[in-house]
Amino acid sequence: MSPNSSPFRIAPEDLALISRSEGFQILRSYLASDAAYEYVGPDSMGKQWLISKYSFCGFHESSDSQVRDTWLLHRDVLHALIVPVAELFREASILAESATCSRRREDLELAYRGDARGAYLWLQCFLADEEDWVFTRGCPACAVEKILHTESHIRFVLAATHLSSSHELPYEGRPALPTLSCWLDSLHHALDEDSFWGPGYFDYIEPKAVHLEEGIQDLITQCFQIEALISSPTTAQTPGQQLILHPSLSRAAPEHTRRHGMRIRKSRMAKKQMRMLKEEERWLQQIVCYFWKALNPITTPAKFEIEIQPRRPQA
Repeated sequence: MSPNSSPFRIAPEDLALISRSEGFQILRSYLASDAAYEYVGPDSMGKQWLISKYSFCGFHESSDSQVRDTWLLHRDVLHALIVPVAELFREASILAESATCSRRREDLELAYRGDARGAYLWLQCFLADEEDWVFTRGCPACAVEKILHTESHIRFVLAATHLSSSHELPYEGRPALPTLSCWLDSLHHALDEDSFWGPGYFDYIEPKAVHLEEGIQDLITQCFQIEALISSPTTAQTPGQQLILHPSLSRAAPEHTRRHGMRIRKSRMAKKQMRMLKEEERWLQQIVCYFWKALNPITTPAKFEIEIQPRRPQA
C-alpha cells in the first residue's frame, strides 16, 4: 500500500449501495460545491483569494487522481458519520441551556442523568478540541488519517458508526443518508493493519464505543423529555408556580425536588438560537431529524422537520 493511500477499504458491493443513496449524493455534491469555498486575505496587494475549505495539503496533493478520489470518498463517509453526532450534541446543549437557565458549560450537564450525562460530558470535552476535524475541514486525507490518531478518535467514530446503523433512517420519502455499517469492517481492518494499534485492539475498544453509543441514545431520549417540559403551555401559570418534573426525570432528582417540583423557564437566548437557524445548518438539522424520528416517530419535535434546501455559494 502506498504511504499516500487511505488505510481504509470499502467492499465494492458496499460502495455500490452507498453510491446509490440520494442523501449521500447530496452530501458529496455539497462538499464539492462552491459552498465549500471561502474568501481569505487580503494579501499584501490588497487582493482577496477564494480557496477551498477542503483542499488537499501539499503532501497528499502529490498523490495521483485515483488515490485522491478515494481520500475524498472516505472523507465524505466520515463526514456523514460524525457530523450528525456533533449536531445532536449542539441541540442537546441548547435544550440544556433552557432547562438549567444557564450558559456555563459546567452547568449544562446537570440537565441530564445517568449514561446520558456521561455521554454528554464525553462529547463536550472531545468536541471542544476537535471542531475542525469533526466538520472535516482542511485536507480530506489528513481528516481520514486522524481517525487512527488517538483512542478517543477511534471510539468516537465507532460510536457514530453504531449509531448510524441502529435504525433505518428514511423520513417521509425525503433523501436520507445510508446506513454505514460497512465502516465497522473497514475500521477493524485498518486497526489490524496499523503498526501502532495492531490486531486485537478493535475488540478492546469496541465495547467502550458501544457504551458511548448507548449513552448517546439515552441522551436523545432525555432531550425529548426536556423538550416536552420546556414546550409545555405556561399561560395558565403564575410566576410563582412551578413545573413538576416528568416522572422519568424525577426519579433522579433530589427528594425535595420531587416533592415540590423544579422551576424551569426558557431563556430568550435559547428561543433566539432555535429560531435563527442559518441556511447552512438546515440540511444538518434534517439528519438530526432522521435519528430522532427513528427513535420516537410520534413525538419528534416539529421544529426539527426541516426541508432540505439547496445550498448557495458563500459570497
